[in-house]
Amino acid sequence: MSRTRLILILAAVFLLVVGGTVVAVRSLTARDDGNPDGQAYAYTTKQALVVMRGSRMVTRVARTFDPTDPQHNKYAWTQTGDYIALPTDDFFIENGDPSKEKIISINTHTGAQQHLACAYCYDVVAIGGNSVLASVSRAPDTPGIDYFRFEIDQNKQGSPFELFPDSTTSMGSLPLLGATNNFVFTRENSSAGDGIWQNIDAVAVSSRKDDYLGRFESNDYMPVAIRGQDGTSGEQIALGLRMDPGMCRARFPIIIVDLKGNVITTDTSAAAAPTSTARPSNGIDVQDLWWWPDGHLRATLASWSCDTTKHDEDSKKVIANTPSLWRLEGNKWVKEDSDPVTIVRPLDANAQVLFSRPECIGPTDLFRKDFHCNEGVLRVKAKGSATVISPDALDVSVPSN
Repeated sequence: MSRTRLILILAAVFLLVVGGTVVAVRSLTARDDGNPDGQAYAYTTKQALVVMRGSRMVTRVARTFDPTDPQHNKYAWTQTGDYIALPTDDFFIENGDPSKEKIISINTHTGAQQHLACAYCYDVVAIGGNSVLASVSRAPDTPGIDYFRFEIDQNKQGSPFELFPDSTTSMGSLPLLGATNNFVFTRENSSAGDGIWQNIDAVAVSSRKDDYLGRFESNDYMPVAIRGQDGTSGEQIALGLRMDPGMCRARFPIIIVDLKGNVITTDTSAAAAPTSTARPSNGIDVQDLWWWPDGHLRATLASWSCDTTKHDEDSKKVIANTPSLWRLEGNKWVKEDSDPVTIVRPLDANAQVLFSRPECIGPTDLFRKDFHCNEGVLRVKAKGSATVISPDALDVSVPSN
């Protein structure tokens, strides 16, 4: 070890002796804090959320995560990437007490955790800096939702935030899709005779002005990716519209919407399964959407054709393309990598974190579909080699671009 490197290490870590106890103290100065393990990422299992840097665990937060319903598993990175915020699990678990719900904040550098009281909290999105916005259900038998803003780095209780100050009570019940420094994106389910639809709005954080972006056919479980988190590059929201959940003949268009409500419908035809007389229809599945730092929207896409000699919808599916990484070029999707994968996130120029779960397309028993099909292997790939991080992860995430 060089003398210079030794001096730097000794300068970064010093010891205080207090009452005979030795306490190690480390100073943080930048977002990556000079950490040789690089960019932070996080993953969940059925029992915990784990924050990592490379193959090093920063911290583990015990909490129940639902393998069958991702709506119960939401958490948010602050825009700085320095913190993660998530509700405790009292709102969702059997025999939980939602009145004791808290927001957990996690320092992604040190692993330090704080618990902030937030009775009936169940959702959270980041809205700039180290601020998050929490959705709070009102007392039992009281309709509507309230919102509270937390400054996570200040370890202070949340303050009321009127997201819809001029709207009716019912309008205060909108689920949050995500946010940037300037806007909060919401959806409103509007079932109709011709299907399930989502009304998408963008609400300005400063003025609370509500801009209606459009009405789109999809159930509640649609992949979402938001661009322009820093508020300087023009916000856009990408949506995977799950029009035919559970069906073999399944439409799943990917659209991009800007703040004026202009809609671009992208072309996924290159990922579609070929059809024939025996298999006259097909389906596609969008398993992930994410704006990468290079400015390209990426998705993991899978597709199948439909065998009409079968009766139930799952048995009809004959897989054509296993889930793999695709990149949007202009208006068309092109395959970037053929390796089977569910989620890919870049950590730096030379490393990626990859999550792969069983594709489970085709005949699958209900137990396998509800549990086995939702757990997968998490790996970090760097310089041509891959390291398994977890054999039973539910998802993986990194800070927004």
